[in-house]
Amino acid sequence: MASIHLENTFDKEPLFEKGLPNTTKKDHIHHGYGVKSMMKIVSKYQGTMKMFTKDKLFILDILFCKDSTT
Repeated sequence: MASIHLENTFDKEPLFEKGLPNTTKKDHIHHGYGVKSMMKIVSKYQGTMKMFTKDKLFILDILFCKDSTT
């Protein structure tokens, strides 16, 4: 099992759409590839990923569990 937990403070509450934060950058088309890349990797290795806010913190949790039958 591997767990990744990241926290970062923010000034303005991020808006989420389909579980992902909307970019605050002016270039909406070319921004946000990092999050999409993380999702792709987490999916490839059958992990889970959650992003949310709590008490002025942006929180990212990723969990990978190796199947004991393989």
